[in-house]
Amino acid sequence: MVSFLYAILVFLVLRFSVTLFNFLSNPKLGLSLRHYTDLISICIDAKDFTVENLVENLLAQDYQHVEILIKLTGDPELDHQWNTAYGRHQNVRLLEPGADSMKQASGSYLLFLKASVVLKNGSLQSMMHRMKTFRLALLSIIPAQVSTGFRDIFFQPLYNFVLLGLVPLRLIRLSGSPLFSAGSSECMLFDRKVYSKEHWLEGLFPADIGGIEMIKLVKEHRLKTETLLGGRLVTSYAYGSAEMIFKHTGKRVYGLLGNNIFALLCYLVLVVAGPVAMFFSLNLNLLILPAGLIFLSRIMQSFLSGQSPVKNLILHPLQMLFLGVSLIFTAAGRFIRSEQK
Repeated sequence: MVSFLYAILVFLVLRFSVTLFNFLSNPKLGLSLRHYTDLISICIDAKDFTVENLVENLLAQDYQHVEILIKLTGDPELDHQWNTAYGRHQNVRLLEPGADSMKQASGSYLLFLKASVVLKNGSLQSMMHRMKTFRLALLSIIPAQVSTGFRDIFFQPLYNFVLLGLVPLRLIRLSGSPLFSAGSSECMLFDRKVYSKEHWLEGLFPADIGGIEMIKLVKEHRLKTETLLGGRLVTSYAYGSAEMIFKHTGKRVYGLLGNNIFALLCYLVLVVAGPVAMFFSLNLNLLILPAGLIFLSRIMQSFLSGQSPVKNLILHPLQMLFLGVSLIFTAAGRFIRSEQK
């Protein structure tokens, strides 16, 4: 039991160290005052008409050198709505479902966005600045999560809680090792020349590949890539049912852990079961160090993520409970699918 408690304490120290590194290095997308005129092809898959909000947001950007490519779904009613709304707009191009979409893009850069993403003025200029300054093949932005309801305070902080205590984000660009990989498929900006040359994905609109897998793929080709937090410039909101968000949270954390069930179970023991065991096994004097590490880590993670540190501290036990349950369900689902194969 003593060895187990020491292992938990060592893990807490390591997680605190990674969080402190992220906090001090501040891996956020900073506002750039430089102006660029490169054409960006912004790629959107029109699965539903709620993407209209994203299109309107993009058309209102201060960066005007954009073309918005919307791949239609093949649903006559839905496609009619898109044609009515944007069929004649000079900055919007509607692509047929079977079109060779890669040949339709005119931009020097390709930006893939999910419907939940909101870009603020200055965000495109700032992303272009990072791409050009560091000659990146891919820039992945992890949007800051905007709370839209009571449920969000339980689920929303979980991914960044794991991410910022596990991956030193600045090392993703500085190190070529795939071990330092993290990212989000919600907002990915590619250099089109590299994207076309390497043939990473088929067509212009990729399948639902995770941001982490994409970062690893770029690094395997010995190309430069970077992952940053969206800060105030790139935000997103959770949509869908509570069950969908619950499953999505477990899936994203599972990806951070290398899609490895053993790593997932170890993390579950160290993060959820470990602190509980410490609480019941140690006296109050010995709990000061682990409690302090958790307290300081949550504060730093909250500020980096643009979340309320007070809410995260108060709700920490419940959030860890939700994280533990989501990881258990994810592990169980993966085990069942592997047995079926």
